[in-house]
Amino acid sequence: MTRTGSKASLDPMNTRNTWACAAAHANLRHIIIIIIVVIIVIIIITISISISISIIIIIIIIIIIIGIIAIIVIIIIIVAIVTIIMIIITIIIVIIIIIVAIVTIIMIIITIILDVCALGA
Repeated sequence: MTRTGSKASLDPMNTRNTWACAAAHANLRHIIIIIIVVIIVIIIITISISISISIIIIIIIIIIIIGIIAIIVIIIIIVAIVTIIMIIITIIIVIIIIIVAIVTIIMIIITIILDVCALGA
């Protein structure tokens, strides 16, 4: 007897093999779908991690640039304050020198007047 026609489909071994093949195909389809989903999820996670890392690096670079600018501004402010203090000290020294010069001129004038008075007497 050959396994063709309606007899082959009624054979219990043949139907079992057909069901096994169908189940294997279904399992293979599920496995392939699961693998594709896992690969897509891994790709999405990798892309999001790389984007977040690049954003963190950009934020760190911006903070470093702001820090450098702040340090430069602080140095400029310190230099300006020191310059202002030096100008004030210079002005005070000049005022003291002018006062000493005026006092010296007054003393010289007083000495000349006293000498003239002493000579006249």
